[in-house]
Order: sequence, then structure tokens, then C-alpha cells
Amino acid sequence: MSMSKAIIIGRLGRDPELKITAGNLEITTFPMCSHVKKSGGREEAHWHNVTVFGKQANNCQKYLHKGALCCVEGRLETRSYEKEGKRHTTHGIVAERVTFLSSPRKKAETDAAKGHENVAIPF
Repeated sequence: MSMSKAIIIGRLGRDPELKITAGNLEITTFPMCSHVKKSGGREEAHWHNVTVFGKQANNCQKYLHKGALCCVEGRLETRSYEKEGKRHTTHGIVAERVTFLSSPRKKAETDAAKGHENVAIPF
């Protein structure tokens, strides 16, 4: 038996980006930073590329924002690609569950302040 599971609590490095596939599948991606305390009280930052699918992807795009605190639970994924003749490998997390730990109102309030119409604030 084997398992690939990650649980990360951290802050978004930028606003989530939503894409919709030809088959109408919603996919949201964002970088997330978590910190690990090292000896001597020093903290080390770890960056994670997060991918979210479906309705949860739409909610992440609507209510999360750069700097928001959240918990991502999912599986680890490694992708390889070639760019300019060099092979690159990226590691990320495919989210099964995203829990918002910051108030989701901040993104909606920010959008409302920017003049976006029909912004529904949850709760």
C-alpha cells in the first residue's frame, strides 16, 4: 500500500488564476508559502504550486486573494516539461480540500472597493 498526501497551511503568494477547459472544467492555480522553524528560531519558506478543480476551484478564485491564509489538503504531483531544450520538473499539490482560514470577505470587499458590480459577500 502507498499514499501521497500533503496538508499545508500557508499564505497565497498571488491571487488565484481561474481557467476553464474546453469541457467546462474549472481549474484554479496559485502559489502558496508555508514556513518551517529551523534550529535557532530561524524560519525557512517553502513554496507550493496548488491546483484546484471544479466548484472548489471557482470558490478559491472568488474568495481567496494574495496573502490569504488557507489550509490545502491533497496529493503530491510531479510534472516534467521541456523548455528551450532543457528538461524541467515541478512539484505541486492537487487539492482535494481547501479550507479558508482568513475571512473570505476581504477579497469581496476589495473587489467592491475597486468598483466591481454585483459582488456577493458571503455570510
